[in-house]
Amino acid sequence: MHGVSLSLFDIVIFVGYFAAVVTFGVMVARKEKRTSREYFLAGDRLPWYVIGASLTASNISAEHFVGMIGSAYAVGLVVANMEWGNWYTYSLLVWVFLPYYMRSGLFTMPEFLERRYNRTCRYIYAVTTLVTYITAFIAAILYAGSLVLQALFGIPLVYGILLLAVSTSIYTVYGGLLSVAWTDFVQFIVLFTGGAIITMLGLEQVGGFSTLLTELPEKFFVYLPANHPQFPFVGMVGTVLSSSMWYVCTNQFLVHCCLGARSEWDARMGGVFVG
Repeated sequence: MHGVSLSLFDIVIFVGYFAAVVTFGVMVARKEKRTSREYFLAGDRLPWYVIGASLTASNISAEHFVGMIGSAYAVGLVVANMEWGNWYTYSLLVWVFLPYYMRSGLFTMPEFLERRYNRTCRYIYAVTTLVTYITAFIAAILYAGSLVLQALFGIPLVYGILLLAVSTSIYTVYGGLLSVAWTDFVQFIVLFTGGAIITMLGLEQVGGFSTLLTELPEKFFVYLPANHPQFPFVGMVGTVLSSSMWYVCTNQFLVHCCLGARSEWDARMGGVFVG
C-alpha cells in the first residue's frame, strides 16, 4: 500500500507532534521517583482534570478512530452505544468502586481481588489480564495505528507497530504513571480538537447533518432488533451489564490513573469527567 500524497508541511507537523509527545513524557518523568508508589501511582498527586483526560485518551485510541468509526459507517449510529452505555458503569465506578479503592490504598486490581477473596483469584486475574491485553487489546491498538501510518506514509505494518510500541514505551517505562497521565492529557486535547474538526469537515462534504438524516435514515437507529446479526438489542444491553462493567470498574488499564489521584474527590471527579 502506498501512502497518500502529503506535503512537506504535513510530514513536519506529524513528525514534530510525535517527537513532542515523547519528549514531553520524558521531561515530565525527570523528577526522581524514590518509592514504588511515586512510580506506579504518580505519588498520589494527579488532579481530577488530568485523570479524566487520561481515562478518555486511554479509552479512545486508534481502534476507535479506525475500527469503531468503520463499523459506524457500515452499520450506523447503534455503534455509539458501546460508549453511551457506559453512563451506567461510570456511575458504578464513581459511587461504588472508587471509594473502596481509594480508602484501601490499592496499587492494582489483582490486589483488590486478593483482599476481597484470596490469592488464587489474584493470580488468575493477573495472568488472564496480561495474556488478553497482549494478544487482543494492545495488539488491536498497535495494528490500527500502524494501518494509519501505512495509509499516510506507506510504512510497512510491522515497522509501524514497532515505531508505535517503542516510542510509547520510552516515556512509559522511564516515567511511570506520571508520564502516561500527562501525555494522555495532551493527546486528549489533540484527539478532541481533531475529532471535532474532522466531524465538521465531513458533514460539510456530505451536505450537512440533515442531508444524512434524509438520505440514510436506516443509519440512525439507536437500537436494532434482537435478531440483528451484529448489534442485537439484547446483546448491546448485555454488554453494558458484563464486559463494560469489567472494562470501566475493575480494569487495571482504565482504573490505574484513578488510583494515583491526590484525593478521593479528584478520583471520583475524574470518573465524572470521562463519563
